[in-house]
Amino acid sequence: MCLCHLYISINVRISWGQHSVSQSISNLRILGLQTLVSILIRLANENDKDFLNYVLSNIGDLCCLLLICDETMLRKYIQTPEFHEFPPHIDCKIPIKILKNFDLLFEGSIIQQSRLTKISCAHIQAMKCSEIFAELWPNLSYFNLNDLTSFFKRKLQNDIFVLNKTPLVIDTPRRITSTQLAKHRKLSIYSWHRMELLTNPSYRGANLRVFGGTPKSSWLFHPQFLSTALISDCNGCCPIVLGPVQDLVVIQRVKNCHISVICRRIIVTASENVVIFVNTPTPPIVIGNCEKIQFAPYNVYYDVLEFELHKSGLHLLTNETNFYKAPTHVSCTRKKSTKKFSSKNYFLISKGSNLPI
Repeated sequence: MCLCHLYISINVRISWGQHSVSQSISNLRILGLQTLVSILIRLANENDKDFLNYVLSNIGDLCCLLLICDETMLRKYIQTPEFHEFPPHIDCKIPIKILKNFDLLFEGSIIQQSRLTKISCAHIQAMKCSEIFAELWPNLSYFNLNDLTSFFKRKLQNDIFVLNKTPLVIDTPRRITSTQLAKHRKLSIYSWHRMELLTNPSYRGANLRVFGGTPKSSWLFHPQFLSTALISDCNGCCPIVLGPVQDLVVIQRVKNCHISVICRRIIVTASENVVIFVNTPTPPIVIGNCEKIQFAPYNVYYDVLEFELHKSGLHLLTNETNFYKAPTHVSCTRKKSTKKFSSKNYFLISKGSNLPI
């Protein structure tokens, strides 16, 4: 007998769907983005942050969204662009191979009960959702939607990378999870006061979570590459300088701050008066009630940057290929207020200023 645990990983890694050769299935390419936006956009009420309950209460709709992004299901249930019912009523037998779409949202682990007292949490490796189904039901060829949603409601738990407020008194601003692989490791920085220079080799390739920066917070540097980064609930802190981030950067509820980062994708939500120096091959996504969001080219260079770029698979872009100039706005309820600037307009370190000692 074994225990199965699933958790939500959408805020950790977002993949784009398969490229399509047909106009009717072109939406497959934005599977990751549309799923992410559908979840993030419900955070209009800042007191409503129970992410797990939101996903569980909408698990049927989310499953339908993932299922119809398969070409076969899309052609069967979405006949024309002007469809009037979403999610569609899916009542057919669903091939097990379609579960690979669920790898975009979910991952987890399977542990034999006999090993529960012998195995260390640091040695548990995450499995893709489709791999978990294949191991639990190796002879299953088809499934139905009701059985799938019931399984998720029983097994789903919070993502191990979620950044949550904690009532505990923390004696150090740094916290790191003990995991075997860096891509499953979370480095959290809470309410720091002194300058944080994050150069420990164990931080390379981890998932950075920065929370609670205030005017008392000094500079924060992470020169090594990261898997993902989340900067949340910071107001008036000194600049946050990051090196390459392999996948997604999320900036939420940040005010009066400068952020510098190289990344593949970046999303800004519920933020105000933020200057973002960014190097990205995709347009920045601005969601919800954001004001005075300014984008400029990445402008921090250091000795090991080339090495970290090579490790992350990213590279520096020219002014023409850097998409900082083309942010995309999603569901803005206030007047759009984003600007783009060339590097000569803004400097991360203003003239005459000194680095804190």
